[in-house]
Amino acid sequence: MENRTWSHMFSFSLYHFLFCRVPHSTGVTRVLRNKRPSSKIVTIGSFSVIRERFEPYESSVFEASGYKWRLILYVTGNKNDGGNNHVSLYVRIEETESLPTGWEVDVDLKLFVYNARQRQYLTVTDDTVKRYNQGNREWGYAELIPLSTFHNPSQGYIVQDTCSFGAEIFIVKPVEQQERVTFVSNPPNNVFTWRLLRFSTLQNKFYNSPSFLVGDRYWRLETNPRGVGPGTPHLPFNLEALGFRPNAVATTTWGAVNLRLRDQLGSNHRLGYSTNQNAEFMKDGPRSEKLGLHQSKPKQQNDKTTVVSLTVDKNRGVQDKSRERDNTIKAFNVELSNAFSALDSTQMAQ
Repeated sequence: MENRTWSHMFSFSLYHFLFCRVPHSTGVTRVLRNKRPSSKIVTIGSFSVIRERFEPYESSVFEASGYKWRLILYVTGNKNDGGNNHVSLYVRIEETESLPTGWEVDVDLKLFVYNARQRQYLTVTDDTVKRYNQGNREWGYAELIPLSTFHNPSQGYIVQDTCSFGAEIFIVKPVEQQERVTFVSNPPNNVFTWRLLRFSTLQNKFYNSPSFLVGDRYWRLETNPRGVGPGTPHLPFNLEALGFRPNAVATTTWGAVNLRLRDQLGSNHRLGYSTNQNAEFMKDGPRSEKLGLHQSKPKQQNDKTTVVSLTVDKNRGVQDKSRERDNTIKAFNVELSNAFSALDSTQMAQ
């Protein structure tokens, strides 16, 4: 009866392959845990009947994470794999003939021995991914547990001539999304100039510059020549993030923005946003930065032309982020500089 119970749990194989296995002395950890193994548990009754067997015993085939597997147990140790004086346990992938040519399966593998005395599972792992393929169909641990510990009645691994082993198999899938961060000091096309003709004749509404491309994203400037706000109005000056160039990956763009209004006749320049601060431009909507001028009265050179110039700050790094393979998303620090003239607050209020 005892032998029939054992044969029901295991099928003996006269042929056992030599496969790549985890070195028994490299980074293996052994800890006790309460949670049962989720993939497979094999309980052996009347263990004394087979405790001196040198041949490996194979469990029935089981399914885990979409593949078929089998536990391979050496109750006296796998001498060919450095398992002298230890119990050796492995997991072999089965039915690989149905897998495509060149198949590979990456596995996070944990093996277990039940401690009935403490009602916990000794968990053996080395926290490395095991790659199963046609050349390496079997992975495990030659030194799962010392025989002296395993057979010691006071340790609790064999109780009433019964012991249990287990396995957890989790498939490690290829990365679906990657993010890479680099820094670009000076991206191309980093200067944009917006010329507003006959500034004093423009209406009380927002005007947009033509869109321009810096990095992988399009941008535009926006202003209302008449100003906004109650009382003494200020000149709104906005930088808006738009869409992305074809084949670019759409994502949030980070950068430091300088918006500068420069007096063409003197040096009463206005700096609206510093490169020491960071701005975030979301991928699905515009982001505006406002430049207020109500505290100063820049001199107007004439009413024919107002020049807005946008340049990339060359003294700061440019953040470059990418998602999905090696596609690049460029984020940049922008500075508004060069010639710019504006009406004073009383003229803007007209």
